[in-house]
Amino acid sequence: MIQGDVSTTDIIFGSVVLAGFMGVAYVIGRTMSAITNRKYARAWAPLVPLLHGTVVFDKGAAASSSLHGTYKGHAVHAHMEPQRRQYEHSDTGRYNYFSITLKDVPGVHDWRIYHDTKIFGLGRDGWQVSCRENDALRAKLEASGIAGVLAMLGTPQLQFDKDWHTLEFSNDITPNLVLTPTDFTDVLELLVRLKTAQL
Repeated sequence: MIQGDVSTTDIIFGSVVLAGFMGVAYVIGRTMSAITNRKYARAWAPLVPLLHGTVVFDKGAAASSSLHGTYKGHAVHAHMEPQRRQYEHSDTGRYNYFSITLKDVPGVHDWRIYHDTKIFGLGRDGWQVSCRENDALRAKLEASGIAGVLAMLGTPQLQFDKDWHTLEFSNDITPNLVLTPTDFTDVLELLVRLKTAQL
């Protein structure tokens, strides 16, 4: 039977070829994801005992992975996202994102400590403390010396979210995938101290 200029045989053949191609693409994709996840598992391995943790992988393209566990009784979620876009709507730059989140942290005001750099003369240079809801808390954070501690790890960001009750450290750690066990422990100790201080 002819349908326009395409025979039924051609349609069937094209469908079989397409199905075969999709099958091969799926197998290749799953294989690449498995290889990437093994790479992530090796990177997490030195940190797993520190949290008595469990590594969780993406179910899809293996773009990221996480480590869940506890540190001195505190719930912790660490996350890596290699080759994350520098800018949401642009592919001009990528970096290895890494974060450590302490959960169940008390507090009533959002705050953030981060490093800023002027761009075309706009913005501010150096470490900044943002706490719009409480000037006294902002002053306390500025006087705490936390920025100096963070500076030893580059230019990370430290952020408290009052709604989620989380205290999150995040940083560009390119070319590494995760922090060293020593740096990881130092950040955990800082987060726990801040949680105890209830800033």
